[in-house]
Amino acid sequence: MSGYCSGVATDLHRSRALGRVEWEFRYRVALPARGAASRFHPGVHHLTFNRPYFSQLDAWARNFDERLRGAGMPGVAWWGEVGSMACHRPTAAHNRARGFDLCAVGLTDGSRMDSNASHAGSRTSQRRYLGLTASLRRYFSTVLTTHYNAAHRDHLHIDDLRRLAPIRSDLRSDTALIQSTANLLAGDRLVIDGIWGARTQEAYDRLLDGFGLACLDPRREVADALVLLDLTSRTALADLPLGALRSDACITLCDAVGVKPPLVCDVL
Repeated sequence: MSGYCSGVATDLHRSRALGRVEWEFRYRVALPARGAASRFHPGVHHLTFNRPYFSQLDAWARNFDERLRGAGMPGVAWWGEVGSMACHRPTAAHNRARGFDLCAVGLTDGSRMDSNASHAGSRTSQRRYLGLTASLRRYFSTVLTTHYNAAHRDHLHIDDLRRLAPIRSDLRSDTALIQSTANLLAGDRLVIDGIWGARTQEAYDRLLDGFGLACLDPRREVADALVLLDLTSRTALADLPLGALRSDACITLCDAVGVKPPLVCDVL
């Protein structure tokens, strides 16, 4: 190793695929124009990862394929990317082989989810981009999208330098995810600026209510955040509105027996 990777990129694993041996990496040809479809080399491309990081990506890839199929979509066929380990620039995650830049998910019917185009396409395309993002956030606290800054309008950056955490209102990436969810699933018209203000808080509360999660606290508990993110991903991938899929986590004793307040209703 040389450059910025020396001494910090350890326990390395080299792979040509992610999730399954047939889900191969394809390297992007060039930076596409804004909103245009990306082009990829058809040949096999190998990438180098930190081994524990790759294992987590691998687990996500298999789960995402299940979520796609569960939403009635085609499964994964290949991954479009622009790299993992990079020793030529001082990027904390990439020079440790613990960062991955995902450009597209090729699907078995020949279509794709394109990180440069889907977020600017139809509502269905935008929802699928949201579904991909929310799915990744269940496994990694750092998922940077087009809503994070202009540098990520053509790819998703994923790394594991920060421990998996609840939804954080002080993180631009998490706030933008909530704002995008409110707009695409609940019909809100928030400015996606990554700033958690009063309107974002109100939209967040409506999301919890719509998903049946009002008794949970995804901003405090990781487990609660994972439930919210899973419902977000499944709803968005299936191109459904808020409320179409709901959790039973907050069904109360009164709901179960058909009794209404003012009696005290405990969560089952």
